Amino acid sequence: MKITSGNLFSTVGRQRLQVTGCAGSHRRRNSLLRSQGFTLLELLAVVILLVILVGMTIPIAVYVNRKVAITQTQADIKTLELAIERYKVDNGAYPTSSMMRAYFGGGQTMITNRALAIINSAMLYNQLSNSSKVYIQIKASQLASNKVVSGFVTNYYWTIVDHWNTPLNYVCTRPPVPITARMVPTAGTGQVNVATFDLWSYGPDFVNGTADDVTNWKQQ
Repeated sequence: MKITSGNLFSTVGRQRLQVTGCAGSHRRRNSLLRSQGFTLLELLAVVILLVILVGMTIPIAVYVNRKVAITQTQADIKTLELAIERYKVDNGAYPTSSMMRAYFGGGQTMITNRALAIINSAMLYNQLSNSSKVYIQIKASQLASNKVVSGFVTNYYWTIVDHWNTPLNYVCTRPPVPITARMVPTAGTGQVNVATFDLWSYGPDFVNGTADDVTNWKQQ
């Protein structure tokens, strides 16, 4: 093929047009991507916003779960109160409990407050659900096996538990029921509902006597 100056300039011109066209196409494509996508700053802003939303949501979820647990425990206590009242109608007295700490044998091992709560909860369960007449059907989710260790002796009791799987506390000291032959009164104990009975949960902090206790009496 014979190359002339006209052909040469025509070929170079076409190549320049092709290069210019490619460059323009790349610019249009990049502009389109920028218009359709996110910049690094925009992505960073989205991540920060999500972190803030999660940080706000977690405390709300914790608060809601706490309120649901307290409401459920209050309902359980109300249901138990009705069963206890039915028990009294049939038996002339409320289910019994003990507010005593006990020494086992000749040792100096004393029943703790938690152990006492376990024993009283077990006593209430046995009198309401394991007696000749069943006054309430306790759901499996409301029962737990708890142990009381005294010296070398370990006893297991089925107890009625609250939403936090802690034994519900029950106190009714009329008439007092001995749980062992050797007993000493627990210092500073008392019954709030002196005419009936006390029924309460330690609440979400698992500590007795604090503001979040769920009780069958009005707290100060």
